[in-house]
Amino acid sequence: MTTHATSSRSEKGAGPFARFERKISMRYLRARKQDGGVGLIATLSFLCIFLAIWAMIAIMSIMNGFRAETIRLTIGLDGHMYVGSASPNPTDLQIIGLRDRIRALPEVKNAFLFTQVQTFVQSANQNGPAVVTGIARDDLKDLHLVSDNIVVGGLEDFGTGHNGGDNIIIGIALADLLGVSAGDHITIYSPKIRTTPFGPRPVFKSYKVAGVFETGLQAADQYK
Repeated sequence: MTTHATSSRSEKGAGPFARFERKISMRYLRARKQDGGVGLIATLSFLCIFLAIWAMIAIMSIMNGFRAETIRLTIGLDGHMYVGSASPNPTDLQIIGLRDRIRALPEVKNAFLFTQVQTFVQSANQNGPAVVTGIARDDLKDLHLVSDNIVVGGLEDFGTGHNGGDNIIIGIALADLLGVSAGDHITIYSPKIRTTPFGPRPVFKSYKVAGVFETGLQAADQYK
């Protein structure tokens, strides 16, 4: 019987604030004046520790929220990873087949095709650097960080037109830099040079701004 009772107490274990701990804490918190102010010191120490832990928890919560928002903005725009073909000149069927195989993976939420190049853009009054991203309209609609944050215009005319489309969308910071809005036209210069019998010539094309988006991410709003 004695062995059984001892085993039960051991399995149950002591609580976080057992009678012994409460007795010690109350002895210091309720110390009298003749004890040299031990009660006041203990109370102040308790309050300082409480405030320090509260501040630490608050800061950690803020940092976790900031981290989650940063990841949402970054991954929501650029994705977790980029996949390229090992073939130097893959065909369209090979590229589409690779995308479909990646989409079929259970861990993959979405996969889409795109091309990206650094370039130079010009409006009627201003010019500046930019990053041009070529993407299909259906894939852009699935990129909710952009498609759900169109502040001017829309995606109805995006991608329509000659040779890949004559209508584009740009970030709000880039629109402010160029002084344009939905319905205006800008010229995009390709980094490649076309060789002609009369010498090298720049490659450029005029596009209509179909919409302006604002993601809150400076890298996207200012250069895309």
